[in-house]
Amino acid sequence: MRLYADPTSPAWRNTLEERLGSLSADAIQRLGHEVKIGEAHFVAGKLEGKAELFAPSSSAPYTPELFAQASFKSGELEGEARQYFAGTQQVSRVITFAQGQPQGPQRSYYRSGQLQSEGNYVA
Repeated sequence: MRLYADPTSPAWRNTLEERLGSLSADAIQRLGHEVKIGEAHFVAGKLEGKAELFAPSSSAPYTPELFAQASFKSGELEGEARQYFAGTQQVSRVITFAQGQPQGPQRSYYRSGQLQSEGNYVA
């Protein structure tokens, strides 16, 4: 399933402006009537496998960029969930999940890719 948002709706426009700053009518028009915000697979109504969230790039043409990705098993987070720095493929944070709960290593990174902090969730 692919999720799209209408950038002309007031609620979505506010979200875009928080990320990108004030948007001109021209910028809204270039976004089109649909902006991809997510992609996921469902089995029997539950998330299954890889799910990805997207955010529009911070400059024209405002194409979707991967913001976060995680894996699901029977609707629960399972394995590593990753968040990325805006406009890059550089990981900003990694959290490990087991049966929907944080468990195991968690790491945060600087934009340079250097480790910022590391911790361990214990169930």
